[in-house]
Amino acid sequence: MQGISKGRSIANIGGLDSAPPKSNEGLRGLTKIILLKGLSAKARYVHFKKSLPVTPKSVTLSTRLGLKNALLTFSTEEDCSRAFDVLESFTYDGRKPLVMFVRPRATVSRMITTRPASTKFCLDVTNIPFFITLDRLKSVFPKAEAILMRCRKDGKFKGSCIAVFKSQSDYDEAEAACKEEIVEGRRLLCSQATSEDCNKLLEEYRSGPSKEDREGLQIKLFNLPYGVKKEEIKKAFPRARNIFLPQDKKGNPTGWELFTTIIAILTFKTKVICQAALARAQNTKFQGRRLRAEINGEKIFLYVLHLSTVCVANFLSG
Repeated sequence: MQGISKGRSIANIGGLDSAPPKSNEGLRGLTKIILLKGLSAKARYVHFKKSLPVTPKSVTLSTRLGLKNALLTFSTEEDCSRAFDVLESFTYDGRKPLVMFVRPRATVSRMITTRPASTKFCLDVTNIPFFITLDRLKSVFPKAEAILMRCRKDGKFKGSCIAVFKSQSDYDEAEAACKEEIVEGRRLLCSQATSEDCNKLLEEYRSGPSKEDREGLQIKLFNLPYGVKKEEIKKAFPRARNIFLPQDKKGNPTGWELFTTIIAILTFKTKVICQAALARAQNTKFQGRRLRAEINGEKIFLYVLHLSTVCVANFLSG
């Protein structure tokens, strides 16, 4: 990649060097999560939680290499720091686990507004720290036309991505730099991804989360003025986690051309926030237009609007 000197860590690019160091003490006061590694394989949730000398907000057990790991989440950074000191002397079923501060996995938004022009030059990057965000990856791969982060069913980052480039030279430059760089003690691993792999991941992005996962978390706004910007919508709905403006193949907003309006889909963190936004939308105007809104997935309003459009079209045609 252009502008990267040999031997310079990728962590120094785009602000990655400002991230807290991975050591336990370096993360003290900066995270609410503790990982206990190397617990007995016999560990069971209820018994293990009762045996803890601390009271976490949540406990998650997982199995790796025949042993159990526990992820403990606390209400505040201060509670987490105090718990760490207590857990350093904790033993369970005759084993003393390794106690580590960890940062939460980044959340991946699987909505993509612009499809790359080509998927010929794709770089598959793995072994990325789980907390790295899309903005940071963009600074690491500034010439990438798109960066597609893989995620779990819950939307959390898996630690790998596909970076899409416009040309062979951009791809070669990124691959050469990637192979020599280390992020937070991890050496990035990269290989060429096929167009088939990239297109498959693109389809996952375009479909977004499953209907079951996003049910009750999205609202669809109607009657937005043609040409409205995401920034304007964000100002009216500041708690929206994602704002999606559907586009046609030419990149133009989709909507109802007869009324010169467009639609937008807003995603929120919880159903409570989503319902509050729905109520807010009913009293919101854009450029004199009163918005209409519904929970995304409800079909009644679309059907009524379709009938209205058909009636108007029939009337105009005489």
